[in-house]
Amino acid sequence: MMRHYSLIDGAMVYQALCNHLYFVDPTASWCAMLLPTEQRCLAGPILIDMDLLAEAGPAVASAVEAVLEGFPGRLHCSTLHSEADLPTLAGHLQRFTYFHDDAGQPLGLRIADTRILVNLQAAMTPQQWGEMTGPVHQWKLLNRRGEEIALALPEDRTSLSPENRQFTLSNEQLAILASGAEPDRLLDQLDYTPQAMEGRLHAYWELARECIAIWEQSGSDNRDGLLNFAREVFDSEGEILQGKDFSRRLARATPQDIANLQFKE
Repeated sequence: MMRHYSLIDGAMVYQALCNHLYFVDPTASWCAMLLPTEQRCLAGPILIDMDLLAEAGPAVASAVEAVLEGFPGRLHCSTLHSEADLPTLAGHLQRFTYFHDDAGQPLGLRIADTRILVNLQAAMTPQQWGEMTGPVHQWKLLNRRGEEIALALPEDRTSLSPENRQFTLSNEQLAILASGAEPDRLLDQLDYTPQAMEGRLHAYWELARECIAIWEQSGSDNRDGLLNFAREVFDSEGEILQGKDFSRRLARATPQDIANLQFKE
């Protein structure tokens, strides 16, 4: 039997979760917290069996629906279809909620935040991505335009032999994830929160990505310069970029020029 699941990032809707006691009810059989520790487990990934939820009653279903709608663009949740039951799928995904880096340091991985999830396939090895998605028949999320997209799952994922070692991401793999997160990092530094951008999530993200691309093309390593440049771009709603080669201007600008926004001249 194919089961329907929702995977949510609790940290992105933490206050809403805390407002509903249903999520901390130890008798709740329709959800599973994926953090390996009980401390602040609501801030980690939460897997919800939507079929079991339907049997939990209208009050619980209404509370869950409010949480599923609780973040702009539903960037905090994705949907999965799997034949695995809730304990089995939760136990499987839990392995990928943290990893070890090259130094052996354990770190968390926010697999439920779709802004990160969408970049995991590019960062993981084929073996890792295949293992993670092994029991999943279909995995979908909404992009910043509000369009539903399906993650590309390896055809041979169900036949992969699991690697009997800890889940590790190399520095090179982490660099891929960091690069994919750069536009969101820049938006955060500019104080463009998802709540403030609601309705224009894609447009602002694209503008941030364009700023980063121009800055990288310039060869500059001045992060403050990127922020000053991006502020000008966002203040003008991108109009300042029209017909101008800012990569050359940023390349020629001194740190003082950038600080004084003289690179526009």
